[in-house]
Amino acid sequence: MKHSVQSVEPVQPVQPGHLGIKTTTAIYRACIGACFECGQTSKTCADSCLSEDMGQEMVECIRICLQCADVCNATGYMLLQRIESDESILRNQLRSCIAGCKPCCAECEKHADTIEQCRVCAESSRNCAEICISLYG
Repeated sequence: MKHSVQSVEPVQPVQPGHLGIKTTTAIYRACIGACFECGQTSKTCADSCLSEDMGQEMVECIRICLQCADVCNATGYMLLQRIESDESILRNQLRSCIAGCKPCCAECEKHADTIEQCRVCAESSRNCAEICISLYG
């Protein structure tokens, strides 16, 4: 299921400063939306790469995109749940999301000129990493 910034609402009202993260409600919601968008885009990119005639050349792209999709979706769900028991859990998840998005962006940029979905995925993963960085601080 694809999520958009407009369709995601945290379980509890968003309060800037939650868990020591200095942000606005708009950035928090944008991060949730970016995580779900990147998760969907990365999964779609992996599926698209499977159908390319480039065979083994796309294996690394597929693997990285699937990893990125998993970490982005997990991050989006954690942000929605608003885990309040331990600040380090959310901070570590944001750090993991950034670490998953950066190689996805780099790998997809290698194919962006020839595969449209890779161009879209590179853009989405770059955006997700940037928003997670702004939320993480």
